[in-house]
Amino acid sequence: MLIFSLWIVSVYAVISSSLRINEYNKNYIIAVNLAREQVELLRNNRDYNYDKIQKFDQMQVKEVLNPTRLDYDKVLDTWYYTVENNFEEAAIFQVKIKTIDDILNEENFEVCINKDSHIYSYDCSNDNKKTHFFKYVKIEKNSDGDELHINSIVKWKIKWEHQFELKTILADWKQL
Repeated sequence: MLIFSLWIVSVYAVISSSLRINEYNKNYIIAVNLAREQVELLRNNRDYNYDKIQKFDQMQVKEVLNPTRLDYDKVLDTWYYTVENNFEEAAIFQVKIKTIDDILNEENFEVCINKDSHIYSYDCSNDNKKTHFFKYVKIEKNSDGDELHINSIVKWKIKWEHQFELKTILADWKQL
């Protein structure tokens, strides 16, 4: 009877541990892909700027209909940003980059998921469900201004806080 009880407890412990590891791995894979997405969107932003003969680190694209907008001089500088796809129909460019005013307030970079499309975004209204993920990008510009040191950070909270960071450098290789 004692041996049987020990066997049952052992099996339960192995199954419980396996389920916890599976949950962690699932969240880790989601975090890795969210971090990769941010880096890829910043690369797309740089390449689009090159295509339009703009500064490589420009945040806003020039609109054909309104070339006198005042925010074309907004460039990525040493700071914290949210980066996401822009799926709005009226969007001129598919990348939405915004500065984070208060990095200590996690609501500024909380990630939600759309119940229908299963797309992650910072919009936590309407049909979007809050997740336990938080993502942002920390950018540091080098002294020459021709490189952006990007640190894509994704955090998630289940029992305790976990974090994944993806670091890369975007260079102004065309030097326009």
